Amino acid sequence: DPVLDTSIRLGQFDRSRYYAEAGITLSDWLNTADKKNDWFAGVGMGYGFQYLDVDLTLRVRQISADHRPHAPSYYRTSLGISLQF
Repeated sequence: DPVLDTSIRLGQFDRSRYYAEAGITLSDWLNTADKKNDWFAGVGMGYGFQYLDVDLTLRVRQISADHRPHAPSYYRTSLGISLQF
């Protein structure tokens, strides 16, 4: 399933980028009747070359247990690499 995130990033966004971010997963909120808001927080860094931008992002994401109203949430850590030409 595709994930639609929205976040706020604070940091330096020049050729060298360093930032912290916090946000929520909108795709779960838009598609479920109980309107759970799974959140995430992370840090990132990147560099813009002449024709290529490279970013590394480390996120911790809280994920609600599906279809069980009182089930505990769990957490997932992910490391992402983004390339933009």
